[in-house]
Amino acid sequence: MNLDERSIEIITTIINQSDITSKELSKKLNLSRNQIDYGLRKINDFLEVESYTKVTRSQKGYFIIDERIKRLFLQDRRDQCVRVDYISSPQDRVQLILLMLLTNREDLSLYHFTDLLDVSKNTILRDFSNVREYITQYNLTIHYSRVNGYSIKGKEWDIRKVIYSVVEKIHDLFQGEEALMKYGKITRHEIEWYKKVLELVEGKLNIKYSDKRIWTAPYEFAIVINRIKNGKRIENEFGILFNDLSDTREYTVINLLFDKDFYIELPSDERLYMTLRILTMNVAEESQEINVDLLNDKVYQFLELLEKKSAIALSNKQELHQKLYLHLKSAVYRIKYKLTIDYPFINSLENEYVALYNLIENSLSPLEEFVGSKFPKQEILFISIFIGSYILDKENVTQDIKATLVCPNGVIFSNLLKNQLNEMFPFIYFSKPISIREYQQREMELDVDIVFSSVPINSRHYVIVVEDTIDETEKKRIENEVFKRVHNFNNSSVLQNKVMQIIKKYIDLDTQVECKIVKEIEYALRSPQQSIKKHIQREKNLLGIINCELIQITEDNLPWSAALEKACEPLLSQGYISENYIKVLHDLYKDIVPNIILGTSMIIPHARPEDGSKKLGVSLLKLSNGIKYKKGIINYIAVVSTLDYKNHTGAMYQLLKIATNKEVLSKLNAAKNSQQIYEVLKNSIEVREKGDRKRPVIL
Repeated sequence: MNLDERSIEIITTIINQSDITSKELSKKLNLSRNQIDYGLRKINDFLEVESYTKVTRSQKGYFIIDERIKRLFLQDRRDQCVRVDYISSPQDRVQLILLMLLTNREDLSLYHFTDLLDVSKNTILRDFSNVREYITQYNLTIHYSRVNGYSIKGKEWDIRKVIYSVVEKIHDLFQGEEALMKYGKITRHEIEWYKKVLELVEGKLNIKYSDKRIWTAPYEFAIVINRIKNGKRIENEFGILFNDLSDTREYTVINLLFDKDFYIELPSDERLYMTLRILTMNVAEESQEINVDLLNDKVYQFLELLEKKSAIALSNKQELHQKLYLHLKSAVYRIKYKLTIDYPFINSLENEYVALYNLIENSLSPLEEFVGSKFPKQEILFISIFIGSYILDKENVTQDIKATLVCPNGVIFSNLLKNQLNEMFPFIYFSKPISIREYQQREMELDVDIVFSSVPINSRHYVIVVEDTIDETEKKRIENEVFKRVHNFNNSSVLQNKVMQIIKKYIDLDTQVECKIVKEIEYALRSPQQSIKKHIQREKNLLGIINCELIQITEDNLPWSAALEKACEPLLSQGYISENYIKVLHDLYKDIVPNIILGTSMIIPHARPEDGSKKLGVSLLKLSNGIKYKKGIINYIAVVSTLDYKNHTGAMYQLLKIATNKEVLSKLNAAKNSQQIYEVLKNSIEVREKGDRKRPVIL
C-alpha cells in the first residue's frame, strides 16, 4: 500500500512531536482539519493492512503511537520486511528524473520514466518541462532523439554541480537512500565502499566530516566515478590550477587511495576534481593543531578589521580564530571555483543577521584578497552565523541542568541551533554540539539531563527533537518539552493556572495585578534558577544612544589629536566615559587609522569597555573644514562608548549605512546645527526601517 507525501509528513511530525495536538499539527503543516483527518485515515488503513496498531488520541487530544510504528518510519529500514511505498510529488520527480538522466547507462525513453516512477505519460511530459526549467540555472539542456532517447547536454563541470545538488535533495526525501540506489542504479556495495574511502580520508587527514556529508558524499562519488568509467570526463575548463591543489594533503591522499587502495585509474584532471570535492566538504572538526600559513594570517587580519569597523571586542578570540580558519579552509575553494550552493534555510535567517552581515561584508578585504574574488552572499551569511554565536556572552546564571545538542549538519548549523537554544534556556548548560556518530560512540559516558537533536535518535537519555528553524510555535513546543523534564509536569500553563487558583482562594486580585503575577509565574517556571528570567537584550538603535547634546559642529581647523579630544567632550561631561577612556583613545589612535574609517569621511575611534566606558553612547563631531589623510578628508568623528561586546552592533550598522550614503552625507554637510544633524540621522534611519518588510532582529 502507498502513502503520499502529505501522509508521510503527518506521521513523521506526530512521531517527532508526541505532544502535538490536531490544531497545532494543522497550523504547522498548513493543512485544514479535514486534510489532517483524511491523512490520518490513510495512515491507519496502511497500518491495519501491515498489522500495526493504529494511531489513536488520548483524552487530552495528544496522539498515541506504538513504538513499532516509530521504528518503521524513523529508523533504518534495510532489514525490515514491511516496505512503505512513497508516492513522489512533482518537485520530487524533477530530482528523480535528473538522477536517472545523470546515471543512465542505456537509452532512456518515456517508457523507462513512466514505468519506474509509476505515473502516466502526460505526467512525465509535464515533469520534463519542470526539469528543463530547473537545469537552466546550470547552463544545461535536455536533449531527445529517437535513437538515443533523453539525455542531459552541457559541460561536465556544470553537470557535476547538478549531481551534488540532486543527491542532497533526494537524500532528504522519505526513504531517500533507497531512492538514490533505485533510480541511480547504485548498489549498496558501492556505497559501503565509498564510505570506507571517506573513513580512510578522515584518518589520513586527521579530520571529521559532518554526518550529512558522510551520508551523501558516497552517492555523489559513486555517480561521478561511474560517469568517468563511461567516458564522461571533466575537462580542465573550470580554471583549477594544478599548483593550487597539487601541494595539498588532500591531493596526496587522493593519489594514495585511488592508486594503492582501490586501483581506479583517474586522469589528472579528475584527481584535481576529486581533491577539490574533498577540500570543499563540510568539516565537523579537525583533530590536529592547525598550521600557521597565509590563510591563518588573513583570518586574523579579518577579525582585527571587524573589531575596528564594528567597535566589537570579540570574546574567545583565539578559539574563534581557530574555528573560523577551519571553516574557511574549505570555503575558500568553494568561493574561488564558484561551488557555493543555495541553502534556503540559511537565506531565511538573513533578516536576523542583517547588521552583523553588513559589518562583516565591509571587513572581508583581507580574505577576498587571499581568495582573489568577492565572497558570495551565502558564504557571508555562514560567517555571520559563525561569529554571531561567539559574540553572545554567557549570562552569569547557575546552570544545574546539563544538555547537549546532536546535529548532523556541521559546525555552522550546530552553533546556530545551540545559540538559539541557549537564548531560550539560560539556566541550562549546553556542552559542545556533537555529531550523530560521536553521540553513538559516547552515549553511555555522556552526563546530561536532556539531549536536543535535529533528527530523531534512539537514546537512553531524554531526547527532544527540534526543527532546524525555531519559529514561535516551535519555541513554545520546545519550552513545554523542557518544562515536562525539569518540573515533571505536563504543561506550564496548567501548573500556572493551578497556582493562580490557590492564590485567589485567599486573596482578592484585580485584573491588572493578576496579569502581573501570571507573568512572573511564567518567567519563574521557565527558569528554575531565577524568579524572573533575564530578557535577552536587543541591540540598540543609533537614535537610542545619541542625542542633540552629544552632537557638535566646529569651524576650527583642528589637528587630529585636538579634534579627537573635542569629539570626546560631550561623552565625558555627561558621564558616558572617564578621563582614562580619552587617554586610551589618544594612545590607540595617535594618527588617523584607516581601519576605523567608515566610508571615506567618518571615523569611529573606540576603546574597550574596561578602559573607562560608563554608559552606552555615541558622540558625533562635524568638522566643517575636515582633516586630510592619505585617501581623503575626515569630516565626522563618531566616538563610541560601549558597555559590552554585542548590544551596539545595530547602531554600528546604521552608522556604516549613513557613512556610505552620498545623499545622507550631503544632507549632513548642509546641516547648520546639532538639531538639524539629529533630524537627518533620524529621517535616514526611519526611512530605511519603513522600507523593510520586517524590522530586523540584529545580532
